[in-house]
Amino acid sequence: MNLQDIKQLVSRGEGQTIEFKRKANYPEKIVKEVVAFANSQGGHLLIGVDDDGTIAGLRHVEDEAFVLKQAFERYCRPAIQYTQTLIPLTEKKALIHYQIAEGQRKPHYVKHEEEKRSYVRVADRSIQASREMREILRRRQNPKDIGFIYGEKEGQLMAYLRDHSHITINEFKGLAKLNKYISSRTLVRLVLANVLDIMPREGEDWYVLKERQA
Repeated sequence: MNLQDIKQLVSRGEGQTIEFKRKANYPEKIVKEVVAFANSQGGHLLIGVDDDGTIAGLRHVEDEAFVLKQAFERYCRPAIQYTQTLIPLTEKKALIHYQIAEGQRKPHYVKHEEEKRSYVRVADRSIQASREMREILRRRQNPKDIGFIYGEKEGQLMAYLRDHSHITINEFKGLAKLNKYISSRTLVRLVLANVLDIMPREGEDWYVLKERQA
């Protein structure tokens, strides 16, 4: 990875696999982006680049790289796999490029004191993963044939999704007159069976027919 490669990355703007940070002032927040990449498809984190794509660089790049390394080791569970490259800009400035690998032990968490939270990448944002999303990430690590009984409730769900773009757990709960636990279990099982797909959202996740995502 050299400066020309970095410029090409920056020209694409922030998105599903690219995040810019001007400085490493708040490393405990930056680890959120790292965990989100690891829980998704991996990605590139650039430290020393403004949100608008201006490549500003860092004056004390080695110090900032050390601080971030400590943060990754302290807050990320399980450990994140990544490569770090310092890219010189001038005699006094450089930037840091991290290539974050997609995790092999999902879900990854940010652990701070007694609290731990998981994140996933959605477009150019890193959002907190729901309990259902975490379970799906975990169970996809050891894929098995997941079966389900196509009963009345599943029939109601499929009919609804033929006329609507998505459904949430609470909407399915009301539609099928189920409690929230059963509604959640049913939708998770259908995602794992590749009938539905999950679209993480800030509020409630959306569940959509898999065929619409093809």
